[in-house]
Order: sequence, then structure tokens, then C-alpha cells
Amino acid sequence: MKEKRSLEWVDELESGDAALDSHTKELLRQTNIFIDMMSSMYREEQLDKMLGVLTDYSRNHFPAQEEMMKDTRYPAMADHIAEHRRFIHAVSKLYREKLNQKKDLAQDDEDFDARGVDGVINDTYDFIIDWYDNHMLSADKRFLDYLKYEK
Repeated sequence: MKEKRSLEWVDELESGDAALDSHTKELLRQTNIFIDMMSSMYREEQLDKMLGVLTDYSRNHFPAQEEMMKDTRYPAMADHIAEHRRFIHAVSKLYREKLNQKKDLAQDDEDFDARGVDGVINDTYDFIIDWYDNHMLSADKRFLDYLKYEK
């Protein structure tokens, strides 16, 4: 198994909005707990919790951030929102993969993963790392740079 890395809050993610920053910090905190528990006997319960955290994040963070984008007339808003929609779709797919591990005839389902729950755990980890590296530290940072420039 490859070395797992923790996620860090970096000042470049600070939006100046206490609620948005709180969402991001909580996501990072919960992700680090998930990463620490990936190899434990509680990994399946932690996966359930992490999927819930990702869902809550999308329900709380995305609307608030998108409203801020509208208010500031962020030029790349449509692309950014499309990334949010892909996040929601990906989390849904992870939920389906997890649920299909419990079905007797799941092998016939396109979301079945022969690696079992550990495969879903690894996919969830990979998804979160990719989101952090390629959305938070990229698209979110561009939006936050735009906000700072507009002030």
C-alpha cells in the first residue's frame, strides 16, 4: 500500500469568510481522521462517516461559495460550479460502490468493486486527495485570488 499523506490548511485557502473557511478546515480535519483510520478495524465505519462529511461539505460549502461568486461576478463561475457538480456526482458514485458491497448480486452492477470495501476506501482517499490538489489548491485558489484582487 502506498504511503498516505495528510491534508494541511494553507493560508492560500483563506477566503475571509468565517463560514467558508470553517467548512474547509472541518473537511480537512475529518479527512485526516479518515486517513488515520483507513487501516484500522473501524475503517468501514470511518468510510461511512467520511462520505457523510463529503455530502455535508457539498450541501453547505458549495452554495455559500457559489453565492459569493455571483455577488462578485466571478468570470470563471460556470466552470467552477461544474466542478462542484462533478464532486457531487463522484460522491454519489462512491456511496453506490459502498452500498453495492452489501448486495448479494452486486457483481452484475457497474458500480461493484471486486476489491471490496477496501477498494471503496482507497477510491475515496484518492478522490479527496485529487479534490484537494486539483480543485482546492487550484480552482478555489484562483477564485480566492480574484476576491483579493477585487477588494
